[in-house]
Amino acid sequence: MLHSQFLLNQRPGVASARDAKDWIRSLPLTDARAAHHALETLIAEFEENGLEPHTRLEILETVRAQRVEVEMQYAQRYTGKSLPLGETERGAYIHALSLWRRVEEAYWECALAALGRAPDLRPREHGVLATPVPDSLHPKRFVSVASIHGRMLLYGLIGGTASGRERECAYDLAALWEAKVRVTWLPAGLTRALTRADLPPSADPAKQRIRIIHVGGAIHFADVTALSRSLRKRVHMLGLGQHCSEVGLPPSFTHSGT
Repeated sequence: MLHSQFLLNQRPGVASARDAKDWIRSLPLTDARAAHHALETLIAEFEENGLEPHTRLEILETVRAQRVEVEMQYAQRYTGKSLPLGETERGAYIHALSLWRRVEEAYWECALAALGRAPDLRPREHGVLATPVPDSLHPKRFVSVASIHGRMLLYGLIGGTASGRERECAYDLAALWEAKVRVTWLPAGLTRALTRADLPPSADPAKQRIRIIHVGGAIHFADVTALSRSLRKRVHMLGLGQHCSEVGLPPSFTHSGT
């Protein structure tokens, strides 16, 4: 307990990925409360120390595995408990939310810097947007930052007002058809007039269908031409009496009886 209380009063002073590696060695992974607090303090110091976005991203990625481990341990304080939560359990849950928000804000600052073409964060040049990684929901599939971002934009378009089973169907479609949507974006504060060059490239611009989505401080241009064509085809086939599985719709549609 004395060791935990000591750590609760310390300032990480992490200013680089190398510092973060050294700091991790002192992180009390067996004491979820102290480790959770230490991680929150680490991220809170980003603004205090005026760290550049690239440095913040390196630190976030350096401690990511340890952060996930600590969050899983800390979650035992409030998950699987009877509702309403007691004072102790609710306090732990609120504390966990605080860390999640800090992590979200920290990554978002890096994303905004990348969108603003920060000198040390050039996502297209380094290929980080398209780098494939295993999909945690579908281990046999691969995803990327760009594909997940496109999936969420698509989910917002087709499932923003859905609920229950409809929401599940919308998410399945977004995951299945994310490759059918091409996206470009510009900063939301842009003052110049938009041009054709700002839109996703198309072999037939006259037939291109674009949805404009304002989210996250950016203007997104989603080319839904291929998606619209695919949906019209499947609706027509369903109208002819074909089963959901026969037209390539995910299992959630069969279960919902649509």
